[in-house]
Amino acid sequence: MSRDHALATLCRLLLHPRLIFAELLLLFFLLVLSAVVPQATDGNLTVLASFQQAHPRVFWLFDQLDLVRIRTAPLFLATLAAIAASLTAVIARQTQRLFITRFASVREWGILLLHLGLILLTVAGAMNYLFLQRGYLQLMTGERFRGRANEFAALETGLLAPPLRTNIQIRLDKVEAAYWDTGRLRRLSSQLTLFFPNGTQPKTATVAINAPLSLAGLRVHQSFNHGYVLTLTLQDPYGVRTRTFFLLDAPAKTGQPARAISSFPASPYRFDLRFFPDIAGKTLSPRRPLLSVKVFRGRTVVFNGLLLPGQQAPLDANGQIQLRFEEFSLWSGLIVQRQRDRWPAYLGFALCVTAGLLLYGPRLRPRRNPPSCAPS
Repeated sequence: MSRDHALATLCRLLLHPRLIFAELLLLFFLLVLSAVVPQATDGNLTVLASFQQAHPRVFWLFDQLDLVRIRTAPLFLATLAAIAASLTAVIARQTQRLFITRFASVREWGILLLHLGLILLTVAGAMNYLFLQRGYLQLMTGERFRGRANEFAALETGLLAPPLRTNIQIRLDKVEAAYWDTGRLRRLSSQLTLFFPNGTQPKTATVAINAPLSLAGLRVHQSFNHGYVLTLTLQDPYGVRTRTFFLLDAPAKTGQPARAISSFPASPYRFDLRFFPDIAGKTLSPRRPLLSVKVFRGRTVVFNGLLLPGQQAPLDANGQIQLRFEEFSLWSGLIVQRQRDRWPAYLGFALCVTAGLLLYGPRLRPRRNPPSCAPS
């Protein structure tokens, strides 16, 4: 088989309508699946953990198939590569026709530009996912991120990219959240302090939803995820105190509590926490907080009551084991991503717009001379 015959056979295969339809159908299926299945770096770790707990076998299968990280999965990238190959074959055939045809129509040029724009968008997306470096941070107020990869709550890395690391440290100073009367989030922002290497003076910055922060090749986004941090202290019979933090997601509606069920570290106790940011139930902002606690030791309930910040309660009959609700604060979810060049995507979008104008825009026609009224 000659080289020309092999190229012609490959071109016919890439241009087969059924293959192109299958590629587009698979891409659409993967995109829908990424919207339905909780993804590892979408920021909502609670939803991902709940999905894993509710469907452990399905989650194991999805994890093995990289369906919880679809955007960097080999199947997704292979689909983009197949679409790019089909577009390349289409462009090669159209270019050959344009060179053979002496006078090409505007429609033919529009179709060629459209396919050129689509292949640039496809290649830009594939390169972005191949070298993707994105991590999700879940920081408490006053907590400091020191730039190490193991500090991310979730990390998404492309097939050809190393884990995300940065020499810039981030400290969360304050979280500001505003809600509508229904409890729907109206505004969310985080005030940060940035620490640079080589003794550079720290800088303060604010990141908000739809207002990311760009610095030193990184892009920091404010996610929608946020909530409350409850600081609880457990004192044993010997007077040793153990402090731990419970991070609760903000509830979806006003009047509902933020809830978490978790074990206390290095103890036989399990807590069922319900945190009301406002006793009156009129807002999700922590104005008059109240904590409802149910403490289990095995299957036995050893305490079931309400605590205000600064109050404590005994967990045994002698009062030697004490549980204290120290304080509360807020946590915020941040998405840190390494920036990539976007000019191929911008160029591809511009070519698609130009092609749309050529295909569907007003066409210039030669102006005709008006009929003459002069006598012949």
